[in-house]
Amino acid sequence: MTSLSGFLDWLRRIFRRGDKDRSSAGEASPADIARRLVEMIRQTQPEEFTCEEVFALLDQFADALERGDDVSALMPMVRGHLEICADCKEEFEALLRMLQGRAANPQRS
Repeated sequence: MTSLSGFLDWLRRIFRRGDKDRSSAGEASPADIARRLVEMIRQTQPEEFTCEEVFALLDQFADALERGDDVSALMPMVRGHLEICADCKEEFEALLRMLQGRAANPQRS
């Protein structure tokens, strides 16, 4: 990446999933990308889970949420990661949809 254009293309690929502030063409503007990047940096904690660590805990997190447990208190690092990582959040939401579908149709379990 030798140019600003290449850098912005790289950032667009990173933020493509889960970006609610898209232009009509479906692309995040450079200003939107910069705002998200600054917000992600601001939310960075001294200790954080990696995507792999969060993925290994997603089923427990989803089960606790489905039971009505306070997941923010029980698993704050997982919750925090899901707030800033669009890929992990997408996986988590898919897992929740599957669990909700299973609860709605228990005979298919």
